[in-house]
Amino acid sequence: MYICAVNPNDGTLIDVRIAKRPKGVREVWLILKLPGLGFDLLLPQHPTTMVHDVNSDGFEGAGLKVEVNEPMSTWDITYQGNCR
Repeated sequence: MYICAVNPNDGTLIDVRIAKRPKGVREVWLILKLPGLGFDLLLPQHPTTMVHDVNSDGFEGAGLKVEVNEPMSTWDITYQGNCR
């Protein structure tokens, strides 16, 4: 699952990737750019992207979760945790 969205008015950007791998492993990316902040918000373990022992069949890991509401149209993206 890969989602990248940009607000053309102010440059806000979200870049999310969750790749499901065998044996409960996920490759997880989160990059958030907010206007005026001066730096990107990233997952704490970045640039390490592999997350182990994920107990879900869904697109989630490292506190990041993507749920499909309407394929190719709308998603719920949630994150529980800190960024750096």
